Amino acid sequence: METSNVMKQNQHYNLNSTPQLATIQKSFSHIQKAVEEHKAKFNSEDVFSIVDYGCSHGANSFVAVQAIIQALTQKYGPTIENQMSVIYNDLPQNDWSALFQVVSQSSVTSLASGKSFYQQILPSNSVQFGYTSTANHWLSKKPCNLREHCFAFGGKSSAEELKLWSTQAAEDYRLFLQHRSNELKKGAVLVCVNLSRIDVNDTGILPIFHNLYRSAITVLDEDELLNYNIQEYFRSLEEQTDPSLLKELSFELICADLHLLENPIYQDYYQKNIN
Repeated sequence: METSNVMKQNQHYNLNSTPQLATIQKSFSHIQKAVEEHKAKFNSEDVFSIVDYGCSHGANSFVAVQAIIQALTQKYGPTIENQMSVIYNDLPQNDWSALFQVVSQSSVTSLASGKSFYQQILPSNSVQFGYTSTANHWLSKKPCNLREHCFAFGGKSSAEELKLWSTQAAEDYRLFLQHRSNELKKGAVLVCVNLSRIDVNDTGILPIFHNLYRSAITVLDEDELLNYNIQEYFRSLEEQTDPSLLKELSFELICADLHLLENPIYQDYYQKNIN
């Protein structure tokens, strides 16, 4: 099914992504834990590759990468920065100019990879530290139209629709992990910070999706409304930590947990600070 994703350029995401930043800040302790568990070998002549999968326009990504660099220098010493190469990955249509305006302030080498993370983007056995935050809930394609809502977990999806979306999400997640498994060196680490859900419909931000759909009803015709689907799937913790899948793809789970994260934008809306 053909779909397209368009994001405004000129720093739009950087200026309107406080919930995503809050998610990254919640991950700092997990970054520290991952660095403690990092065991991949390297010498003084090796490139130490750090990758952010799904970097968007860079402002939030830069915060995460700086936390990773700080934790690694604390463990291995400041000279490791001379070996670091940070690869910022996102789709070809990403606003790369905005990203490099942000990351140019870094003292380490910065590179870009304009390719879907549902593909292998770097050579096998080359990555020391992988990171992704609020990115792979976006599916590679839309499995079917949702007839009664714009969001799969909006409470209106049929059993058949949910099955198709969950199957697509499982296939995408497997692909994501398979390619990261290929890219990571033995003993390297991957930190995944994903939007999730507690049960079948509880994603924590349903009012936002309900408001989007109610607004869409007022401006879209019947065909447009049928095709108005947000191509996201919030995986449960169980879907993300399936032991058999992780073992098959040569991953060892260090830790996994859920956090309830308040959405600052929705809180402002609820308190009538914005409308």
